[in-house]
Amino acid sequence: MLHLNVLIVSGSHIVRLGLSQALREISSHARIKMAADWDSAMIVQEYKQCSIIFIDEIITNNLHPNKIKIKDNQKLVTIQYSKDTVSTDSSISLFVSPQELADKLSSLILKESMEDETQLKNISKREIEIVRLISLGLSNREIAEKLNLSLHTISTHRKNIIRKLKIKTTSGLTVYAILNGIITIAEARL
Repeated sequence: MLHLNVLIVSGSHIVRLGLSQALREISSHARIKMAADWDSAMIVQEYKQCSIIFIDEIITNNLHPNKIKIKDNQKLVTIQYSKDTVSTDSSISLFVSPQELADKLSSLILKESMEDETQLKNISKREIEIVRLISLGLSNREIAEKLNLSLHTISTHRKNIIRKLKIKTTSGLTVYAILNGIITIAEARL
């Protein structure tokens, strides 16, 4: 089982703990390390080889640009403190709604895990069909009725999907389904 190594660098203990908790709710397989400043982070970064590094904008603004060195396989995401900023692929605002935060973190984790392109091959056609129906908002009972399967069978498939994809939330599965062409963005909005 592959684990996602994440590093959170923020001078704010509350920000570190909050982001850590949000990540744990989305991926139980995330190994999260925290540091209060960049010098401490460099020690953790070299040791754990973190693939996603969250760093608050106050730290990046106070460091010389040449001091922040990351490897090609690492993703640097800036934690922004301004209400006026819009989250991008490389930033996240502290003022997003809980759902937006969950979607953003799920997307980051999925993009990271998508680099192992074998994931879609690891799930069966039936599991892909169930991911599709979950992403479209159907309950386990509705999926069971639609596919003429027992509720127990659907629950078992769902557990297997969670285990294989390491995605625990419906929003995470929806992002996964969109990124892999299982559903379209228009279908996800219905």
